[in-house]
Amino acid sequence: VARNSTAPEGNWLLSLRSESRTNSELINELTKLTGVGRKVADCVALFSLDRTSLVPVDTHVWQMALRFMDGLDDKSTLTAKRYDSIYNFFVSSFGPYCGWAHSILFAAAIHRKELAFSMPKSQGTGKRKRSASPAKPHVRASKVPKKPVSPKVGSKNG
Repeated sequence: VARNSTAPEGNWLLSLRSESRTNSELINELTKLTGVGRKVADCVALFSLDRTSLVPVDTHVWQMALRFMDGLDDKSTLTAKRYDSIYNFFVSSFGPYCGWAHSILFAAAIHRKELAFSMPKSQGTGKRKRSASPAKPHVRASKVPKKPVSPKVGSKNG
């Protein structure tokens, strides 16, 4: 991790795990790193620093929020205010483990194909490109249902 020259030396990242820091203080510290914004800071805090009450909000979580939250529409952009609104929705719905709840909901949405990913096709051949680095997934918003899907009674998945 490339740190700014103002970041402390030593076990800096490990020191962030301290429970005496508030989530806000932790996120402020992480976003001092060059190139780290709120979503990445929330990911690091959730998955590496034991902050189970943080929810990284990205395009996929935005798509889930569109299904469950009132007052959002797919034409609006993800502003800081909306990010906080989605975070607060997860906290009020799932409590102190809302970060893990978001991960489970995301995995379930992928499994049910409610969030569709596509890879770019190469020119001319109709085959998918292979590259040394993975391509950034694209979400096709038209494939995402607007309302929760209920499992069919008696099906293997329900």
